This record gives sequence, C-alpha cells and structure tokens, in this order.
Amino acid sequence: MLCLSSCSAIAGIFKAGAAVGIIAVIVVILIIIWIFSMFRGK
Repeated sequence: MLCLSSCSAIAGIFKAGAAVGIIAVIVVILIIIWIFSMFRGK
C-alpha cells in the first residue's frame, strides 16, 4: 500500500515536471523569436 501511494506521488511529480518543462520550452522559443525580430527590425 505504501509503495503504491509513493509510486502515484512520483508519477504526479513527473507529470507536473513534464508540463512545466513544455511551458518553459515554449517560453524560451518565444523569447528567441522576439529577440530575432528585434534585430531584424533595426
């Protein structure tokens, strides 16, 4: 029972980590596109 609850907790952490990782990648890509657009605008 204890092992099962710890496994589900670990799975929840990995799901949250994956969601945060995807959001972080999207934010980084948007920042890179914004920087390139600033340089191209000049």
